[in-house]
Order: sequence, then C-alpha cells, then structure tokens
Amino acid sequence: MIPHEPGLSGNPTRQYLHNLVLHGIKLGLQNTQELLRALGNPQDQFLAVHIAGTNGKGSTAAFLASILRRAGYKTAQFTSPHLIDITERFIVDGQPMSDADLEDIVQRIKTVEQDMDPRPTFFEACTAIAFTHFAQQNVDIAIIETGMGGRLDSTNVLNPIATAITNISYDHTEFLGTTLTQIATEKAGILKPNTPAIIAENPPEALQTIHAIARKINAPVINTEGTYANITTGLENHFALHQENPVTLGLDGPCQAQNAATAAALAHTIQDQFPRLNTHHILNGLQDTHWPCRMQMVLQHPPAYIDVAHNQHGAEQIKLLGKSWTMLLAVSSNKDGLGILNALAPQAKHLILTQFQGSRALPTMELSRLATAYPHTTKPDIPQAIEHGLKIATPQAPLLIIGSLYTAGEAHAYLQEHYGIPPLQF
Repeated sequence: MIPHEPGLSGNPTRQYLHNLVLHGIKLGLQNTQELLRALGNPQDQFLAVHIAGTNGKGSTAAFLASILRRAGYKTAQFTSPHLIDITERFIVDGQPMSDADLEDIVQRIKTVEQDMDPRPTFFEACTAIAFTHFAQQNVDIAIIETGMGGRLDSTNVLNPIATAITNISYDHTEFLGTTLTQIATEKAGILKPNTPAIIAENPPEALQTIHAIARKINAPVINTEGTYANITTGLENHFALHQENPVTLGLDGPCQAQNAATAAALAHTIQDQFPRLNTHHILNGLQDTHWPCRMQMVLQHPPAYIDVAHNQHGAEQIKLLGKSWTMLLAVSSNKDGLGILNALAPQAKHLILTQFQGSRALPTMELSRLATAYPHTTKPDIPQAIEHGLKIATPQAPLLIIGSLYTAGEAHAYLQEHYGIPPLQF
C-alpha cells in the first residue's frame, strides 16, 4: 500500500509525486546532487539559511521569513510535511507555489529522472522542486528546513550563509539513532566550516555534541540561551529581545519564544548581507508571523485549537500551559503513541481517540489499547471526533486537536469546509 500523503491527488502531476513515495526513504546526497546537476544546480543561485532540529524548524523558518519580508526582501521557505496541499512546502513571500509552476518543474524532473538509477525519492524530488522554484523566482534568500536529520538529508547540498539547530529530541530513531548524542550528530551534519551556527536551548548531551562538531570544523557558534526574556500569559508569549520593548509573538505556545530567539539571532547574524534589516524589522516580523496549526485558535464558540505536536517532547510542552482540555488525539503509526499519550492524557478532561485518513495512521483501536490507563472515547474518524469534541468542549476545557501534522491538516480542512474557518495563512 502506498503511504498516504494529503494533497497529492487530482491530477497527473500530483499522482506522479504520490507514486514517488513508493521509493521510500534513502539517506544520502548523491541522488539529489545528480538530479540538481541535470536541472542546472539551482541551489547555487540564491542565498540560503539551513535549519535542522526535531521540533521548531518550521516555526523558526516562519519567524525569520516574516522578519526578512518586513525589511523588503523576497523570501522563500521550504518546509515539510505539508498540512493540506503539497504546494505549501514551497512558499515565496507568504504564498504557496502555484499549480502551474509545480506542473512545469515536475515535467522537467520527469524528463531528467528517466536516466537516473535509482530514481528519485519523493523528498529528493521535493527538494529539487523547491530549489528550482526559488531560483526561478529570483528570491533574495531561501530558508530551508531539513526533512529528517541533517548530515545525509537531501537539503544538505546547500552552501548556506548561516545554519541553525532547534530543539533536539527523540524522533525518527530508526534512521538517526537511539541516543541524543547520535541524533545530535546527524543534525549537526548541516554545520559548515566558517559559517555561523545558531544553536537553540537543548539538552546538555546534545549541546556538547554540537559544540564538539562545530569546533572540529571551525564553525562559529551562537547560543540563544539568555538572549531573550519571555513572559507567558496563557497561550501568548510576550517576548523581549535584549533591552528592547517586549512584543507579543505572532505564534502562540510554550516553545515559540525559543524559536523566535533562534530566528532573531539568525537575522542579526546575516545583517551584513541584508543591510536594510534592523531591529525594528526583527520585532515587527516576530509579532506578525503566521504559521498555521501551531497552537492556533480556529474557533471561538466553543473554543477550539489545532496543534501539530507529534512526538513526546512536543506533547510535553502542553503541560506548561497548565490548562485542561477536551482533547482529540490521532497519531502516526511510526511515532511513540504511548509516550505521546502519557504526556497528553493527564491534561485531558475529555480524551477522544481517533485516526486520520490513510495508511500512516495508527488505527483507533490500537491507540485505544495503548490508552487503557486513561478514560477515553473512541471515534472512527476525524470528522466524527471533531463533532463530538465540539459538543462537549467548554471555555474551561477547550477542544485541542493534536497528535500529528496529518491530524492537523485533515482537521483544518474539515473545519474550513463545514465551519468556515479561514484558509491556511503563511
């Protein structure tokens, strides 16, 4: 069975990309380098910042893109996975790629990949689409998020002007290793000699590993710890950078201050290449950032939120909010379902277990078996779970839809169609 990817059906271009999922995951750079050479090495035609980490990559990229746009620069973002449609992975100045541009570049890839052995994987093709699109759009800077790991990630063909490593925790352990030291080693593979590296707050063993690798290759390190003040009021973050007046971040949730600090440090680091950029743009950009389904309130009556937390570390952050939730949980089969449950269930006044569409989902009954220690209700799919959750949610126990990016994307699409919530905004 082909793993389900939302937003990859309806026309031959999307079906071609969907079929590439069959090629699985292959770590390494050779295939990507060959594909990009055939496309004219578009990755050499724009400046780039490269971001790795377990959690917070997308939010950090969104903060930095918002900052640079405030300064008048044409900015691109390559992130993954998408929520609803594949074009969300390729964003220029806040707008996903057009269908026409996607079709044009995919046709070029289909032509050149016929002579390749092995054929490109889905993520290798996405990397080539992103770099080709950004070069064609003549962006001033592209902010590139790794797909998984760093050292052998397809995106690691870049020669960036700065790198960043966000929070590191346990995820994709079958590929990256079972210890934080092993995982940090893979993430730190994006560091480049004489290229500044911004390092977010991290566990000591991860920091030690990253610093050791940075010293070995002479990559200057800037740590974000202690560079900002953060006062959380409920879900909001009031963020002060150095001695500047505090601003309210555009993204809610307990991790966003760290991500904002990483983005601000990146902005300061690349100011020489972007002379129009100043502190005013940084603070305004942080305040005006949009990045969907990151502890996003999507309904007010009853209150409902969507969050993409999909591993134990992300789930544990919910505890910091000190709230009680009507919680809708659906997780992927390759994630630590029990660890996610144990982090989230104690915060749930009502726990609703379900599954998203497609073969990647952990079946509801399997999730229910993992949750035997917690009172819960099961629903067969996201729509029925949402309808049940909205009936019992209250201001004291808002609905929180959580557990996977696939959960978030399907829920957002359903609420947009049936409850009129706004489209995704980037």
